[in-house]
Amino acid sequence: YLLILQIKMAGGTILGISPGTKYIGVALFRSNELYDWKVKTYRGAWSSDKLSSVIEYIEKIVITHVVNKIACKLPNTDRTSDALNELVHHIKKTATEYGIEIYLYSVEEMKSRFNPLPITNASTLLPREGSIFIKYELITPISVVYP
Repeated sequence: YLLILQIKMAGGTILGISPGTKYIGVALFRSNELYDWKVKTYRGAWSSDKLSSVIEYIEKIVITHVVNKIACKLPNTDRTSDALNELVHHIKKTATEYGIEIYLYSVEEMKSRFNPLPITNASTLLPREGSIFIKYELITPISVVYP
Protein backbone atom coordinates (compact mmCIF):
# COMPACT_ATOMS: atom_id res chain seq x y z
CA TYR A 1 0.00 0.00 0.00
CA LEU A 2 2.88 2.36 -0.58
CA LEU A 3 0.91 3.92 -3.42
CA ILE A 4 -1.45 5.46 -0.88
CA LEU A 5 1.37 7.62 0.41
CA GLN A 6 1.82 9.44 -2.86
CA ILE A 7 -1.66 10.97 -2.84
CA LYS A 8 -1.43 14.21 -0.90
CA MET A 9 -4.24 14.37 1.61
CA ALA A 10 -6.06 17.35 2.98
CA GLY A 11 -7.13 15.79 6.28
CA GLY A 12 -9.32 13.20 4.58
CA THR A 13 -9.46 9.42 4.38
CA ILE A 14 -7.93 7.32 1.62
CA LEU A 15 -9.11 3.77 0.96
CA GLY A 16 -6.53 1.55 -0.70
CA ILE A 17 -7.90 -1.51 -2.48
CA SER A 18 -6.07 -4.53 -3.80
CA PRO A 19 -8.92 -6.27 -5.64
CA GLY A 20 -9.28 -9.98 -6.24
CA THR A 21 -12.05 -12.46 -6.89
CA LYS A 22 -11.20 -14.47 -3.74
CA TYR A 23 -9.37 -11.96 -1.54
CA ILE A 24 -9.78 -8.20 -1.23
CA GLY A 25 -7.06 -6.24 0.53
CA VAL A 26 -8.04 -2.87 1.99
CA ALA A 27 -6.12 -0.21 3.90
CA LEU A 28 -7.38 3.05 5.38
CA PHE A 29 -5.21 6.11 5.76
CA ARG A 30 -6.51 9.00 7.83
CA SER A 31 -4.56 12.23 8.22
CA ASN A 32 -1.49 10.65 6.59
CA GLU A 33 -1.41 7.69 9.00
CA LEU A 34 -2.29 4.05 8.41
CA TYR A 35 -5.51 3.72 10.37
CA ASP A 36 -6.68 0.17 9.61
CA TRP A 37 -6.13 -2.68 7.16
CA LYS A 38 -7.69 -6.02 6.39
CA VAL A 39 -7.78 -8.87 3.91
CA LYS A 40 -11.31 -10.17 3.38
CA THR A 41 -11.96 -13.61 1.91
CA TYR A 42 -14.84 -14.37 -0.46
CA ARG A 43 -15.36 -18.10 -0.90
CA GLY A 44 -17.01 -19.80 -3.83
CA ALA A 45 -17.15 -19.24 -7.56
CA TRP A 46 -17.52 -15.76 -9.02
CA SER A 47 -21.14 -14.69 -9.35
CA SER A 48 -23.29 -11.57 -9.36
CA ASP A 49 -24.05 -12.23 -5.67
CA LYS A 50 -20.33 -12.35 -4.86
CA LEU A 51 -19.76 -9.12 -6.81
CA SER A 52 -22.60 -7.47 -4.89
CA SER A 53 -21.09 -8.63 -1.57
CA VAL A 54 -17.70 -7.14 -2.43
CA ILE A 55 -19.17 -3.82 -3.57
CA GLU A 56 -21.42 -3.63 -0.49
CA TYR A 57 -18.33 -4.18 1.69
CA ILE A 58 -16.50 -1.35 -0.09
CA GLU A 59 -19.55 0.93 0.18
CA LYS A 60 -19.78 0.21 3.92
CA ILE A 61 -16.14 1.26 4.35
CA VAL A 62 -16.68 4.38 2.21
CA ILE A 63 -19.69 5.48 4.27
CA THR A 64 -18.39 4.48 7.71
CA HIS A 65 -14.97 6.10 7.28
CA VAL A 66 -16.04 9.07 5.11
CA VAL A 67 -13.58 8.14 2.34
CA ASN A 68 -12.70 10.95 -0.06
CA LYS A 69 -10.09 9.17 -2.21
CA ILE A 70 -9.60 5.60 -3.41
CA ALA A 71 -6.34 4.10 -4.66
CA CYS A 72 -6.95 0.83 -6.47
CA LYS A 73 -4.41 -1.61 -7.86
CA LEU A 74 -5.11 -2.57 -11.47
CA PRO A 75 -4.94 -6.26 -12.36
CA ASN A 76 -1.95 -7.50 -14.32
CA THR A 77 -3.08 -7.54 -17.95
CA ASP A 78 -1.38 -10.90 -18.52
CA ARG A 79 -3.14 -12.60 -15.62
CA THR A 80 -6.49 -10.88 -15.32
CA SER A 81 -9.93 -12.40 -15.79
CA ASP A 82 -13.31 -11.12 -16.88
CA ALA A 83 -14.46 -11.37 -13.26
CA LEU A 84 -11.58 -9.25 -11.97
CA ASN A 85 -12.07 -6.67 -14.72
CA GLU A 86 -15.77 -6.56 -13.82
CA LEU A 87 -14.89 -5.97 -10.16
CA VAL A 88 -12.52 -3.09 -10.99
CA HIS A 89 -15.20 -1.59 -13.24
CA HIS A 90 -17.70 -1.68 -10.36
CA ILE A 91 -15.18 -0.19 -7.94
CA LYS A 92 -14.73 2.75 -10.37
CA LYS A 93 -18.49 3.02 -10.75
CA THR A 94 -18.97 3.05 -6.96
CA ALA A 95 -16.34 5.77 -6.56
CA THR A 96 -18.10 7.87 -9.20
CA GLU A 97 -21.50 7.37 -7.55
CA TYR A 98 -20.11 8.58 -4.22
CA GLY A 99 -18.16 11.47 -5.80
CA ILE A 100 -14.81 10.02 -4.74
CA GLU A 101 -11.57 10.56 -6.65
CA ILE A 102 -10.11 7.21 -7.70
CA TYR A 103 -6.50 6.56 -8.65
CA LEU A 104 -5.65 3.38 -10.53
CA TYR A 105 -2.17 1.86 -10.47
CA SER A 106 -0.56 -1.21 -11.99
CA VAL A 107 2.10 -3.08 -10.05
CA GLU A 108 4.58 -2.22 -12.80
CA GLU A 109 3.83 1.49 -12.39
CA MET A 110 4.36 1.25 -8.64
CA LYS A 111 7.63 -0.63 -9.07
CA SER A 112 9.05 1.86 -11.54
CA ARG A 113 7.74 4.86 -9.61
CA PHE A 114 9.10 3.87 -6.21
CA ASN A 115 12.37 2.25 -7.29
CA PRO A 116 14.10 2.90 -10.56
CA LEU A 117 16.44 0.05 -9.56
CA PRO A 118 15.79 -3.49 -10.84
CA ILE A 119 13.16 -5.40 -8.84
CA THR A 120 14.54 -8.65 -7.45
CA ASN A 121 12.10 -9.30 -4.62
CA ALA A 122 9.35 -7.61 -2.61
CA SER A 123 11.83 -5.83 -0.32
CA THR A 124 13.12 -3.79 -3.25
CA LEU A 125 9.70 -2.09 -3.43
CA LEU A 126 10.51 -0.16 -0.27
CA PRO A 127 11.43 3.48 -0.80
CA ARG A 128 15.18 3.99 -1.09
CA GLU A 129 17.46 6.96 -0.66
CA GLY A 130 17.63 8.76 -3.98
CA SER A 131 14.41 7.25 -5.35
CA ILE A 132 11.70 9.56 -6.63
CA PHE A 133 9.39 8.57 -3.77
CA ILE A 134 8.70 11.50 -1.46
CA LYS A 135 6.53 10.62 1.51
CA TYR A 136 3.11 12.32 1.41
CA GLU A 137 4.21 15.01 -1.01
CA LEU A 138 3.81 13.53 -4.48
CA ILE A 139 0.41 14.63 -5.74
CA THR A 140 0.44 13.60 -9.42
CA PRO A 141 -1.33 10.29 -9.98
CA ILE A 142 0.59 7.66 -11.90
CA SER A 143 -2.28 6.51 -14.06
CA VAL A 144 -5.97 7.21 -14.43
CA VAL A 145 -8.09 9.42 -12.18
CA TYR A 146 -11.90 9.21 -11.97
CA PRO A 147 -14.15 11.26 -12.00
